[in-house]
Amino acid sequence: MKQPGKSIIVGIILLGMILVTNCNQPTLARLSNDNILGADAKAELLQASKRIDSVKFAPLGVNSSGAEASSALLNGVLIPILAEINPDKYYKRDGVEACVKNIYILGLALPNYASVELSCNIEEVTTFDFLK
Repeated sequence: MKQPGKSIIVGIILLGMILVTNCNQPTLARLSNDNILGADAKAELLQASKRIDSVKFAPLGVNSSGAEASSALLNGVLIPILAEINPDKYYKRDGVEACVKNIYILGLALPNYASVELSCNIEEVTTFDFLK
């Protein structure tokens, strides 16, 4: 004879396991200091590009404001696309920090978006990466 209480408990346990393993859990990813929200990662990359542009265009003097503005606009559009950053997802902080360093290192020789394309590898946090 089948016991209805056991089948309900088994069903609830299976449903719980399915939800835990299939859901991307941003609230849990947020708990780790090793992760960063995509919007914050994008802001850090754009801040680094802005700083390197101010150093790059400073010798131009007064005429640098137009060049700096156009570069900031171009970086603002291309950097998030090339880094493949979604503002609503979480990314590994070490990849973002390495990308910021590469912008500073390569920024004087290359356009900022080119240094992002050539040297940045920012990984998205997947389910249960927060446990590592």
